[in-house]
Amino acid sequence: MTKSNQLPKALRNAPKSKWLESAKRRQENEDWLDMSFEIALSAYSQLKADGKTNQWLADEMGVSAQYVGKLLKGKENLTLQTICKLEQVLGINLITLAKPTMAFTLHLDPKPTVANIGSLTMVNAGHEVEEHIEDYESYSVAG
Repeated sequence: MTKSNQLPKALRNAPKSKWLESAKRRQENEDWLDMSFEIALSAYSQLKADGKTNQWLADEMGVSAQYVGKLLKGKENLTLQTICKLEQVLGINLITLAKPTMAFTLHLDPKPTVANIGSLTMVNAGHEVEEHIEDYESYSVAG
């Protein structure tokens, strides 16, 4: 029997490829996989810049070296707890959240009045007062 006759039999007996399943998984989870990869790359870069090993990171995080290896491949669906542990141990920010911008306008009576909003006190001396607050944590509305 020649090799050309054996080839189809060899192909029939070959294990089925999982490329289609892998491609579907990647497509369905593209957003978080991309983010996981970026987090892993940042963590790995910091780890190497500090001259530390995966084993050191595992010890500091209280996990196995195998788990750290999985994390640093960038294919894990990371929990917030895991991301926070990585940030604390490595001393870096891996995720930055945008704070919502809040703006408000106060239109007070023409007569002099005082408006108290938490620690912000505004005095209206007969004209419109407009105030924009960039950092929503800088005030609280007292009830």
